[in-house]
Amino acid sequence: MPQYDEYVLDEVSDINTPALRLYEELGFREFSRKRVHHFGISGIKYYVSLRLTQK
Repeated sequence: MPQYDEYVLDEVSDINTPALRLYEELGFREFSRKRVHHFGISGIKYYVSLRLTQK
């Protein structure tokens, strides 16, 4: 299995708090937050992107 220096999770919804909490416990850190325009329909305000960098 290949090893990578960096892992990226792109656009996780801000209302998926269990997933965001798990990713942060695994060492992922937020690097980007994108506002969405369908808040009234989906309840999502932002898509959060996270990154894990291994040394």
